[in-house]
Amino acid sequence: MRLKKTIALASVAGLTALSLAACGPAQEPTGQYKQVEQKAASKTAYIPKNDTELDNYNKAQELYDDPAAIQFCTAFPSSNSAPIVTTPIAGKLTTSSTTFFNPQEPFGGEFQGQGMVTLPKRSVDGLYHGDSFYRYGFTPGGQYVDFSNSLELMCTTALTEFQRQKTFVEGVDTDKDVSKLQAEAEQALKDGDNAKATKILGGK
Repeated sequence: MRLKKTIALASVAGLTALSLAACGPAQEPTGQYKQVEQKAASKTAYIPKNDTELDNYNKAQELYDDPAAIQFCTAFPSSNSAPIVTTPIAGKLTTSSTTFFNPQEPFGGEFQGQGMVTLPKRSVDGLYHGDSFYRYGFTPGGQYVDFSNSLELMCTTALTEFQRQKTFVEGVDTDKDVSKLQAEAEQALKDGDNAKATKILGGK
């Protein structure tokens, strides 16, 4: 038993020495870099007094958390001859990488020689988020819609007209007061009546 402990301790010591040797001594900053740091230290930065960024973040989270909110997502095809299409989305669009389970798992031992690995943490909504290839969502009527990241996309809570040939919104009667239709459809979604919300947006 003592021999095994000695070997284990020697192995740990060897790994530690190897790691330190690999890291090597930290390089001293150059003279010019020191001058930059000294110049920066003599300056005074503006310290924000308001919470504009946090307010934007909280407002966005409140919107994302409302399944009855309707966003109009407009896709811009790369071809100028292709029509611009707008689709109403209930709630929000979700990135394809969003998952409940951690997309990365730590390796055994010393991460199998791969060094330090930063693992993602759950976001404020309890899910993991990362790079995605497309975004998806559902219309007020429950129809699945996804948008490839190759498409330029803009989503807004207020319908905006874009000029190419004609403004077209899937399933929405744009000849009527869309803001009124939207408010009535959102109320229908809050009441749990998806079919009614779809009819309202269609002007029926």
